[in-house]
Amino acid sequence: MKNNAADSRFSIKFNDEELITEILIQRGFMLTYKLEKQDAFTANNIYLATDGIKTAYICVDNKLEDATVDYFMVHTDTKFICIERALDSTKKFNLKKKMENKFIAF
Repeated sequence: MKNNAADSRFSIKFNDEELITEILIQRGFMLTYKLEKQDAFTANNIYLATDGIKTAYICVDNKLEDATVDYFMVHTDTKFICIERALDSTKKFNLKKKMENKFIAF
């Protein structure tokens, strides 16, 4: 019989909104930031965050899909934040190389 307690430690669920807030605050956004879901993205849940000074796209999905990566590989004029565990090493390398300091894997 499997130990459910041991299994559950590997599948911790985060509240997306709380995780986004924590990431944005650590990236220097003010608490008064606004978050708007970007429906044009269909492969991942992408949000546009702005506090009047800073603006960035953010995604906290567990996997960053190829279509999303492809978009940001072309649109390098905006900041993009995602969680590091959503990326394989190739996606991370390619985004970092193409977007430079506008890409943040958290």
